[in-house]
Amino acid sequence: MNPSTNRFQRATLTALATALLFTFACGNLPAQTTDGERPTIITLGDSITKGVRPGVSANQTFASILGKEHGQRVLNVGIGGERTDQALKRLDKDVIALRPRFVLIMYGTNDSYIDKGKTESRITVAAYKKNLEELAGRLLLEGIEPILMTPPPLAPNAAVNGIGESPNISLQEFVKACRQVAMENDLPLIDLYEHWSDAEAAGTDLASWTTDGCHPNPVGHKEVAKLVLKTLRAIGTPNTKLVPIKIQLETVLKREDPKDPTLWFHPRLAIGNENEIVMTVQKFLGRSDHFSGLSTMQTKDFGKHWQGPTQHQGLDWVTEPEGINVAVADVTPGFHQPTGRFLAIGAQVRYSEDGKQLNDKKRSHQTAYAIRQPSGEWSSWKRLEMPEDEQFDFARSACAQWTIEDDGSLLLPFYIRSGNSAPFATTIVRCDFDGETIRYREHGEVLQLDVKRGLYEPSIIKYQGRYFLTMRNDLRAYVTVSDDGLNYRPIKAWTFDDGSDLGSYNTQAHWLETGKGLFLVYTRRGANNDHVMRHRAPLFVAQVDPDRLHLIRSTEKVAVPERGATLGNFGVASINDNESWVTVGEGHITDKVKEHGADGSLFLARVQAQATEPVAFTAMGCGPYSPAAEQALKKYIERENVDPSSRFIVHCGDIVPGKIKDWPESQYEKVADLLATGNRLPTFIVPGDNEWNDQVDPDRHWGYWQNHFMKFDERWDLPTGTEQVERQSTRPENFAFQMDQVLFIGINKVGGKVHDKEEWEKRLEQNGEWIAKQLTAHQDEVHSAVIFAQASASSKIGTFQESLVQAATEFEKPILYLHADGHQWMNEPGKYGANITRVQLDVVNGAFPPVQVQVTGNPDQPFVFDRRLDQRFDQAN
Repeated sequence: MNPSTNRFQRATLTALATALLFTFACGNLPAQTTDGERPTIITLGDSITKGVRPGVSANQTFASILGKEHGQRVLNVGIGGERTDQALKRLDKDVIALRPRFVLIMYGTNDSYIDKGKTESRITVAAYKKNLEELAGRLLLEGIEPILMTPPPLAPNAAVNGIGESPNISLQEFVKACRQVAMENDLPLIDLYEHWSDAEAAGTDLASWTTDGCHPNPVGHKEVAKLVLKTLRAIGTPNTKLVPIKIQLETVLKREDPKDPTLWFHPRLAIGNENEIVMTVQKFLGRSDHFSGLSTMQTKDFGKHWQGPTQHQGLDWVTEPEGINVAVADVTPGFHQPTGRFLAIGAQVRYSEDGKQLNDKKRSHQTAYAIRQPSGEWSSWKRLEMPEDEQFDFARSACAQWTIEDDGSLLLPFYIRSGNSAPFATTIVRCDFDGETIRYREHGEVLQLDVKRGLYEPSIIKYQGRYFLTMRNDLRAYVTVSDDGLNYRPIKAWTFDDGSDLGSYNTQAHWLETGKGLFLVYTRRGANNDHVMRHRAPLFVAQVDPDRLHLIRSTEKVAVPERGATLGNFGVASINDNESWVTVGEGHITDKVKEHGADGSLFLARVQAQATEPVAFTAMGCGPYSPAAEQALKKYIERENVDPSSRFIVHCGDIVPGKIKDWPESQYEKVADLLATGNRLPTFIVPGDNEWNDQVDPDRHWGYWQNHFMKFDERWDLPTGTEQVERQSTRPENFAFQMDQVLFIGINKVGGKVHDKEEWEKRLEQNGEWIAKQLTAHQDEVHSAVIFAQASASSKIGTFQESLVQAATEFEKPILYLHADGHQWMNEPGKYGANITRVQLDVVNGAFPPVQVQVTGNPDQPFVFDRRLDQRFDQAN
């Protein structure tokens, strides 16, 4: 195998350096594009994307439709006549600088066109393909998700090109190239060409979808938007099952003498047969990257008692003539089950007498390993011999998680370079191990980033059949994924699930697996930790969405707290299916650092998967009823998003006061905007009687409610931990969804005047059927259920309450019936049935903030309510 540098990444290197320089030159950019202002989606393309032309207004373009239907900020930056090479020139300014979460890229119609007097397309297929790769690659490097779109075919009535043939003939090759870029680089694709071609084959006249055979008319834009929305909702639907975790922190070692400048450092461990756990440690000797020989610690009772640290002659320095000390640092141990051997793999370094790292010989920086024999003794260090290729003149597998394949081979992440000054590149090396010697077999493609020191200190994990790789860079952390462990998708900057940058830089990160969930352990800025060097504390852990390659912000926890010292050199090891350990030693202990509590301790954090974790959401109802209440609601929405501990928001109806009996539609639109503007939390709503049943014209006002609140939650991506929102076919305002192990049900149960007794009885019957159906379908999957309604379960007509009690009795598990209507807080366990808790909400105003509800999974206290009537919310007026 003779792998080459990742062509996708190579094409973006110069452009990325320019983009970074542009970013740093625009010092006021973040203030101009805050998270509340930046577009979620940018549509990038030619006149088909721009859309506006005779017969098509701005609000009829597919970009505008996306903004309305998807409920996201969409910015259309399409330019008529543009090609991919021209788009590259403005990508930084018009797209990257605005920091969107997604970018829809649609080009090809102009790229492929053959002008009069020419015989070839305006650019070649190869150039088009390369340009698309660079567009997508530069976006990924910024943590922005590109979505490729093939352009639609031209209709039969479209004008011929410069050689007198249909433009579709040349366009088809460009469409194939677009599909190839998407497939080869694991990018989402919206295939408009295929969709429109299928429609034409089924009898649709494409001329009826266009203004001139080429550009979509309003009908055509609706067709484009329909397909785009389907893809966006699929991408935005989180399929990751959340794994709640518990973290237990322990101190394994403390510095023996507070005045001793040395520290135990680089603790990393592995578990072998009979639950024997071996931890490798070494002393930090006071100078940057100057370390002692390697020592080990052992435990056979899962850390209750540790032996060591124990020095081993074979793992110590080797002193050469002229006082040169050869050591191995940045070690990660592992257990090779096929041979029953513990291995220690790290970086070979050469130190001068005063502890300076040397590059005095060719290949001074290589990878070394040692083997623990059955006797418990360790072999001397051996060097892993790499190919003679100069790109391996510097070749380290250091501070790196590595993995063992089913055939016993090792996959070792390396960072490499030729010479001593080029940026590092990352590759995966497959090695064979026979119990005595590790031998190079092959290596994968080389991932490069010519920014600062490049890509280094990579870590790999195999999870659910795929290989995940995280890498350090001086400015950002990056991630990628592979199907074979050697060839990877283009690298992407680590982000949270809301598209914001992770903030991790110039520090290693490592994988953690527990409870069938994939997590990342990392450091980052933005945690009141500016006093810590390179923000290398605290250590965070958060669950990874393995499909979208981002971190789920709501799952972030502190694994090891910050006490002023750095925690950047750490290890993570799996102990069993439900427990992994994080090990780290406090570094860079100065007098100033000691003021924060650091003392040079070595910590072990046990990260354990838990059966359940409370599901928190925010509930409100009855309001806003006044301009002051509207301002209060606006502030509440802002504050819910500052610390989004709630997974979603629900409004239990009555959005307007009942005193006015003919509200204009503009008031419905205003309340909808108040609930949506600046709100990242998915928001649900059920109808109230004030806004339709008690109005002068219930049918007309029901139409207003439908226009602005039906399927209101579809303005957002699905809540994390939710696979789908079901809707009752007969009453689409009734919904249901499961989040983790909690079932949520929304119904149209209102109070007020009975206009039509038969209609009321039918609606109440349908509500009862919906509840019974959902409780039955999810009974074995959940530990609790929550029902949202505007009015209480009691009713003057019908048998709704009876049907609710019957369904609840058969369900057997705790149920919360949460409603508004009464304007006064009430909490009544057992109100309608032994397992039903009835809670009535306050109104929405400056005195009564929204309530946070936690569904605990604890049958003794299934629901916990925080009315938050304190200084956090009392300034809303």
